[in-house]
Amino acid sequence: MTLTPKQIGRAAGRIFQSSIPINWAYRCQEDQEDYGVDAEIEIIGDDEKATGFIFKAQIKGQENVSIINGGDIASFSLSTERLNYYMNQLDVPIILVVVDVTTKSLLV
Repeated sequence: MTLTPKQIGRAAGRIFQSSIPINWAYRCQEDQEDYGVDAEIEIIGDDEKATGFIFKAQIKGQENVSIINGGDIASFSLSTERLNYYMNQLDVPIILVVVDVTTKSLLV
């Protein structure tokens, strides 16, 4: 069964959220105006207090992700405009995560 782009996006978000460490507070941003940021993550300390270390996550879901460079790199498209936004306009760190919705695996 082939999934629609919206189904792939929903599946990727759910896989990502269920795969992250327990000390990462996940704040979905998909229902807000989406400018290429799907989630905000804050690291929670061992004392269960917020550390203030916050970063963003852009989640790219794909079926059957192509792995290249001897198995080290996930292949996916990202426009130079979007990459420029991530690297030069955001004031917080961002991670780009490719989620293979077929194998339910994360590639960061």
